[in-house]
Amino acid sequence: MSLKRATELLDLSGVFFLATNSANGVQVRPFGVYIVYQNEIYFITNTSKAVFEQLKANQRVQISANLADRWFRITGDLVEGSGESLAAFKQEFPKYGQQDDAVTFVLKNGELIEYPSNGPAIQSII
Repeated sequence: MSLKRATELLDLSGVFFLATNSANGVQVRPFGVYIVYQNEIYFITNTSKAVFEQLKANQRVQISANLADRWFRITGDLVEGSGESLAAFKQEFPKYGQQDDAVTFVLKNGELIEYPSNGPAIQSII
């Protein structure tokens, strides 16, 4: 259920923000696409981007977004995906996998926390 809820929230947000660590501190950037492949959440980037180097150095991330009635945070590790996950991503989002240096990352050890505007926080494991 929590994987389903996490993807529902990512879909509702449209754009969500991924925070990574770097030598200069926390770096936050917008992301907008992901896939579910083999019952896990995958993201895509390129090896030429700073986010790739940051994820290789420190896999721990937070993803967050604000919706009309709540905000949410997903904490976990992004681990480099396989060639099969990249092929699946390219099939679902052809324009995002066109570069030769495209690479996927899969969410591991994920935890979702929702903060509804009218109630207590809801926590679940992804």
